[in-house]
Amino acid sequence: MYRLIKTLVRSSLLLGILGGQLLWAQTDSDAYRAARGMEDPAQRIEALQQFIAAYPESESSGRAWRDIYYAALSLEKEALALEAAENYLNSLSEGQRGNGYNQIAWTLAENKLGLDAAARYAELAVAWARTLERPGT
Repeated sequence: MYRLIKTLVRSSLLLGILGGQLLWAQTDSDAYRAARGMEDPAQRIEALQQFIAAYPESESSGRAWRDIYYAALSLEKEALALEAAENYLNSLSEGQRGNGYNQIAWTLAENKLGLDAAARYAELAVAWARTLERPGT
């Protein structure tokens, strides 16, 4: 019963978009935390998508795409996972992107989803690493 009440309260915080803002959320950070806190992966995806729509310029939107990626992966929703991965990677700075490529490649391969995309991301991670200057070389 407690879980049901908790889920309903969180859902009510997120499902009412009014004037481009999530009801009851004080800031975009509050809205992101509430969306990310949804226990059910399908509900989390929906809440995070609503967060991104309501706060497209938020600093948390890249993390929201990452969270959608992992939730979609857990539900084996390959197309959504690949879309979210691409949006997440696009949110990263050039300096962070290599780790992102590697992270996405590994988790796709580990879950046996999007293996062609996993191979492409692994190649991008290697290409990114080759651009780095090593001390003493």
